[in-house]
Amino acid sequence: MRVFGADFSGARNPSRGIYYAEGALSSGRLVIKRVIPCDDRLDLFHAIDFSRAPWGLDFPFALSKEAMRILRLEGWEDLLKKVAGCTREEFEEKIAKSGLPSCEARCRGMREEKSGKGFKEGTGMSPGKSPGRGRGADQGGSFPPCCREVDNSIQAFSPLKKTNPNMRAMVYAGLKFLYYLRRVGHKVYPFDHRDRTFSRIYEVYPSHAWRQLGLSRNTSLDQLAKGFKDKYDFHVELDEGLFQVESLDAADAVAACVTMAFVLDKWGLEEDWKRKPPWITKREWALRFEEGLIVGPRTKIVDPGRSIVF
Repeated sequence: MRVFGADFSGARNPSRGIYYAEGALSSGRLVIKRVIPCDDRLDLFHAIDFSRAPWGLDFPFALSKEAMRILRLEGWEDLLKKVAGCTREEFEEKIAKSGLPSCEARCRGMREEKSGKGFKEGTGMSPGKSPGRGRGADQGGSFPPCCREVDNSIQAFSPLKKTNPNMRAMVYAGLKFLYYLRRVGHKVYPFDHRDRTFSRIYEVYPSHAWRQLGLSRNTSLDQLAKGFKDKYDFHVELDEGLFQVESLDAADAVAACVTMAFVLDKWGLEEDWKRKPPWITKREWALRFEEGLIVGPRTKIVDPGRSIVF
């Protein structure tokens, strides 16, 4: 099976900021075949459209449910349509007028409670940071519009973060990109019905994969391959000339491809989009049609001193 991963860019001029990696997956073994730079998002669009394969893309596929409520959106499809129909400036103006915060800190982690009552309260931004103002702010300094449930779970950056990196630009360009892909038939997990006659698009988070392996992002890919073998017993091979890539963006494209291939191989995600993957929490799954899901390896803390690696 051919599997792809891409490092996306939300910049107005994304030249040399977008890469995609192609791999061949077979029985627990992935061979990275090539890493391709894109001069424009149109190059990436063409590769996805032509491939009819699974792709991992590294930008937020949605906002939080509460953020969409504040923006008076009717749901995820309405979000895509409204973003595709406005300019960058209009998108920023809409967020500014809504009163949504900039959400500069990382989202705070969550864990399931053994009591069966769901999840630990007080989700949102990391403690010690400035709390959100207005509706939704709680005593822990959290602000629900900032983060999706899945962002909390893996301590991702908020889709509303404005600087270093500018996630708002990424969201604007990414949601518009998804809108156009869906217009020509391609399917986005978990929002659409799976159809293998088109490409299948998944949200991945390469930075989290690097962190799960205890590694810093690196243009030398040997440690990435070794990490997946040692921690997950997933074999990654690099074609000649790919042991070193030219930039961290290219390395993230490879990490996106490996993450995508690992999930497909271990959990058969291509077979059934209606079954909850084991690493996804119940609350993430309940909100999947509004907030989306991030696929990839995750360590779940079960008890103090005991964890499960997915």
